[in-house]
Amino acid sequence: MGKKKGKKEKKVKGAEKTAMKTEKKAEKKLKKLLQKKGEKDIEAMIAELANQKRPLKEEKCPPPSPRCNMSLTAHPDKDELFMFGGEFFSGNNTTVYDDFLTYHIKTNEWTRQTLPVMPPPRCSHQVVAVRQGGGQLWLFGGEFSSPSQSQFYHYNDLWVYHIKDKTWTKIDSPGAPSPRSGHRMVQVKKLLIIFGGFRDNARDYHYFNDVHAFNLETYAWVKLDIQGTPPSPRSGFVMAPCTDPPLINIYGGYCKEKVKRDSVMGRTHADMFALMPENKQESTPLSWKWVSLKQSGYRPSPRCACSVVTTVGNRAIIFGGVYDHQDEDDEDSDINGTFFNEMFSLEVERGKWHEMLIQDKKQSTEKKRRRRKEKGTKEEGDTDDEMMEEVESLCVAETSSVFNVQPGSSENFTPSARMNPAMTIRNGVLYLYGGVIEEGEKQFTMSDFYSLDLHKLDKWQVLIADESNSKIWVESDSSDDEDVAMEGDEDSESSSSSSSDEDDEMDISDNAPSISAGESLDEYFERSKESWVAKAEAVAQKEGLNVKPKQMVKAARNMAAEFYQQHQ
Repeated sequence: MGKKKGKKEKKVKGAEKTAMKTEKKAEKKLKKLLQKKGEKDIEAMIAELANQKRPLKEEKCPPPSPRCNMSLTAHPDKDELFMFGGEFFSGNNTTVYDDFLTYHIKTNEWTRQTLPVMPPPRCSHQVVAVRQGGGQLWLFGGEFSSPSQSQFYHYNDLWVYHIKDKTWTKIDSPGAPSPRSGHRMVQVKKLLIIFGGFRDNARDYHYFNDVHAFNLETYAWVKLDIQGTPPSPRSGFVMAPCTDPPLINIYGGYCKEKVKRDSVMGRTHADMFALMPENKQESTPLSWKWVSLKQSGYRPSPRCACSVVTTVGNRAIIFGGVYDHQDEDDEDSDINGTFFNEMFSLEVERGKWHEMLIQDKKQSTEKKRRRRKEKGTKEEGDTDDEMMEEVESLCVAETSSVFNVQPGSSENFTPSARMNPAMTIRNGVLYLYGGVIEEGEKQFTMSDFYSLDLHKLDKWQVLIADESNSKIWVESDSSDDEDVAMEGDEDSESSSSSSSDEDDEMDISDNAPSISAGESLDEYFERSKESWVAKAEAVAQKEGLNVKPKQMVKAARNMAAEFYQQHQ
């Protein structure tokens, strides 16, 4: 028995040693890449940003710039919305924000608060508003990315913003969840409940399905005793609380799964679970259980990265999202996303879905009048209130499976399809801001802003229009992308250093297809794609690099872009 134990210990130590060696190689490789890019270490960037001296200032400002993965939270008592953070990717550069903005609903104005102490820049965090102490915003987690997206940092810090005093305070309490983003956080009684999320540092990844609770009275993390089978690890899911009875509904989400030793594929979930306390009367319940819920009604197709808000009657509303398609038999195949602009309502306790459609009240009234005329019904006796009541009943009347909304005119406006917009509710009005849409390999970030009266469901109000013509996308620099797409292992890097130096001096214009007059880059690459892919394959073969087909096409496009720019 002693020998066996000794062998096992040696195997464990050997595995740990290999892992440490691999990590050191990765760090060495990253340092070289950062030196080439002229980019600082990410922790140094965050420390520098956190130590900035900011004067106390609040001033009017323009609406927020394009962004996604920010938080938009309604004031618990006033007609104000708070926006924090978010990110913007231009195609070759990422910006992560620490803006703290307030939208004043009555005046349709924005103000920016600059405070001496604030959370550092982040995206994909969570914020919950509570009424206690004159109104508070609680913020947990999120991530920060370097401009080149070669470095990522995940937070596990907890902050509270005191609305009345206009101050941020960092809460230092032991037992916090591990660093993560893409998680969800809700309030149930006197607890903040956090579930799921992920951590990805570009070298490895980890998805979570753990549950953590923070006591709003004692300002301490508390351990929950949870029975039952939990959902599988995931991020980007729907998490909606129910107040009476107290429970939390978890729907869908996304994760990466290993399909082979060195390859992964994304998976979009469409299952549903309820997390509920064993004792529903306690203000800070510590014993909980997981229950699998059977869904019913008009179910949405599988999707993730949609936005969710909860409203009266223990209902949740979701909008948007994306479903990624990939050939399961070919992990190198392109990922194609289907984006949505549908809206659904969910009965949180029952797991019952309803589709929500916009119905123009004027068109509804005219159709009703025509029907009455056809039946010989007089309409003089109908009051405005009666008409409005009938129209509203058309909008929200419930049948056995869906909201009983007659399909409106195709001209009824709905915000365009997107993922990761910000969404909140104030006084029965839903607000939707920004998000992301992909067109081919391009990713466009939005800055449009809308509102929808949930009592009427008759029209989306455009607060800031979608300026599609001004979408920003910059082709990435070829040298930076080739560092990522064609990076080999340490041995091949050292053995081929002399040949790579020669390649740096090699003229990519040798035998390159000529550019036609007035031809755009997209048109040029589409016409000459085969030639540039052959050039990229030749470079990869010379360097002894194993490059996936999708990365090869990307490298070929970068080479073509460099040639195109040189000859304009």
